[in-house]
Amino acid sequence: MNPDLFQYHDLSQFPLVLTRHFGAPAGYAQIWIKEMEQLVSSPEPFVLVTQDLGTPISHDDRKKMVQWQTENMPRIRQASRGYIAVKPDISGYERACKQAEKMTRAFDFPFVVVNSMVEARAAARRLMAGLA
Repeated sequence: MNPDLFQYHDLSQFPLVLTRHFGAPAGYAQIWIKEMEQLVSSPEPFVLVTQDLGTPISHDDRKKMVQWQTENMPRIRQASRGYIAVKPDISGYERACKQAEKMTRAFDFPFVVVNSMVEARAAARRLMAGLA
């Protein structure tokens, strides 16, 4: 994988893969899907980390991304060790944690919410080591 070819995923801290949804134009889902295809096809495991959880995404893009994730969850589970959302503002933290718990159960895949990138890195190390 050539990190320079990724627009919506930052691979500079691999195996942490940082999402970059902020400022993405409507219609970006196709490129996002292409990048996710490359990630899940890679032999190297990774952890997805998002700092832009509340970024507005067009309905059509969100629909395409969710559809791809749903159809490819077995591949995602094989390639990725988990998904971490950084939620520094306390206002929606508890709600995000409850959603993460539900998603973990529903998809049999670790979803974690943390307050900072420091906590995200620690959580990623645990996930990469197979510890939840």
